[in-house]
Amino acid sequence: MIFASLVTILLNTLLVASHSWIDCAKFNMDLKTCDGYSRGYPGRENRDINTVYTHLIQARPSSYPICEKNRQGTNPLQYSTTYPMGCVKPGETIYQTWEQNGHLNNTHPTTIRILYSDQESRGLTNYNQVAQARIAGEMVFATDSNCFDPKNPNSVCYGNWTVPAHFKRKRVYSFVWLWRFDSNPVGEEYSTCFDLYVE
Repeated sequence: MIFASLVTILLNTLLVASHSWIDCAKFNMDLKTCDGYSRGYPGRENRDINTVYTHLIQARPSSYPICEKNRQGTNPLQYSTTYPMGCVKPGETIYQTWEQNGHLNNTHPTTIRILYSDQESRGLTNYNQVAQARIAGEMVFATDSNCFDPKNPNSVCYGNWTVPAHFKRKRVYSFVWLWRFDSNPVGEEYSTCFDLYVE
């Protein structure tokens, strides 16, 4: 009984530690400021951000929402003057940031993919669309080379990718930041959904 309780506590601790999401969907590397956020971002000052902003996809169920249900679909009301949608240009390289949450791995780093649908304003909604999605970029999650303070388990880490050059101007495109953590053998991924306005 005691052993079972310890296993339960350990598993819950691992799940809590693996929480992650984009903190900044468009990060200015020169000024170290954020110029665009993800849908419904509550801010790090929100004490419950781990609970309200983590979206876990476990065991890869095909019909599971790719975004948390309140953050599905492009919706300008999910952005604010404090946490605005990012603006980009076709072909622009953009940076994004997240916290490593104790998962720095230089030997076998986990990976992030930036997925999108080629149909503007019609983002991905279910996990079964991942296989058909376009990939805008791939990034490593946390290594010595892409975290600002690798020795700090809560260090901010970053990656970059290029906005597809064929995107039409004055349109909003939807994306999914999908981190394949896979600590759980059945599959364990975390997603953040965000939109970018193409200037």
